[in-house]
Amino acid sequence: MTAPSVINALSLLFFIHTASSFSGAASSPSSASGPIRRVVVVGGTHGNEYTGVWCIKALDHTPPTEYPSLDISTLLGNPQAHYANKRFIHTDLNREFSAEKLTNNDPSAECEQAATGTLDDECLLGSEGLPLTVEALRAKELNAMLGPKFGDEHPATDLVVDLHSTTSNMGTTIIIPEGDVIMAPPAGFLF
Repeated sequence: MTAPSVINALSLLFFIHTASSFSGAASSPSSASGPIRRVVVVGGTHGNEYTGVWCIKALDHTPPTEYPSLDISTLLGNPQAHYANKRFIHTDLNREFSAEKLTNNDPSAECEQAATGTLDDECLLGSEGLPLTVEALRAKELNAMLGPKFGDEHPATDLVVDLHSTTSNMGTTIIIPEGDVIMAPPAGFLF
């Protein structure tokens, strides 16, 4: 997937969602409050996956201008893992976005793996002296910037596109929620 194809898919998504919101056909979490306005493209959720990082750098270098009312920004998901060229530092960042983990104010359970010796590094200590993983901290930061993911408050971001790559022999793949009438057309556009 190239940066131009990501830009084209985002443009198509914006067009489809804007048109469908006027007809009442949209059915996404953001549709209740109107069309998609703020999109964040994330690369580097796993530090050793460089395609997404390349795409966000390309988007930063040449931002899309076809739809001026669409605010597209980029974000490096897990900077510490990216700079270390590791999938993650302590735990998989994608596994830190559950309601339980994001709303848990007692993060001592986050370092249970450290006690069993399955982590290479020590966990960080939070302001209360409780252990936190790099990824648990980052998930809470991202939730504060982009969310909240859970609750009644409308998230600050209408759509997050999380770009990944793999060394598996599976070809180009896109994962969207089953039956998502908003995401299916842009996903089809990419193939």
